[in-house]
Amino acid sequence: MQPEAMKIVKLNGMKSYATVVEVQKKTATVPIPPGIDTGMQLRLQGKGSRGDPGAPDGDLYLEFEVESDPYFKRDGADVHVDLEVDIVQATLGATLQVLTLDGLVDLVIPPGTQPNAKFRLRGKGLPIVTSDGGNARGRRGSQYVHTKLTIPTSLSANQKRLLQAFQQDASIEDFNHSSSRQNTSTASSSALSALRRLADYFSGGGSSNSRNESASSS
Repeated sequence: MQPEAMKIVKLNGMKSYATVVEVQKKTATVPIPPGIDTGMQLRLQGKGSRGDPGAPDGDLYLEFEVESDPYFKRDGADVHVDLEVDIVQATLGATLQVLTLDGLVDLVIPPGTQPNAKFRLRGKGLPIVTSDGGNARGRRGSQYVHTKLTIPTSLSANQKRLLQAFQQDASIEDFNHSSSRQNTSTASSSALSALRRLADYFSGGGSSNSRNESASSS
């Protein structure tokens, strides 16, 4: 029986790269498959303990420990991130940039987005690793974006006035809902108009985005 050896390799990232390990007092460069996860092993044939006279050397098994990332929360081949959204963006909708493993992409936040809403970016997760350390036909997991509602801690006089106007119009809308559809529509339009003016104060005039990334809400 060929003698075998085990070595623990700690990794500090989730992307593909190579690492150097010491084998039989020598160093060897080992390519790390993209998407490798904690507990997965990689077999280096003939790199283990020295065999008996005339027998081949054993194999070396590398077992990986992948450190956690402060931004990406990993779940197998999927990753999860938090995205801060203010009350105006959540109510009126917005296009915000989200960091992925491939860089920044635009994510469309639809009007009426609720706190802790979840959006899926297909194919933006980690490569799916097979048992032999390969990639499952180039398949990747998804990235899930979780919205975290942020509330301003200080408001200008104009911002307070606009929020109060929105609150008042929303109350009128609720009051008239059962009696007049026309009044409801007028109040709703007035309330949204006040909120749009408030958005200009928060954003300093707004910003433009030139690229859209398709995403589905779930």
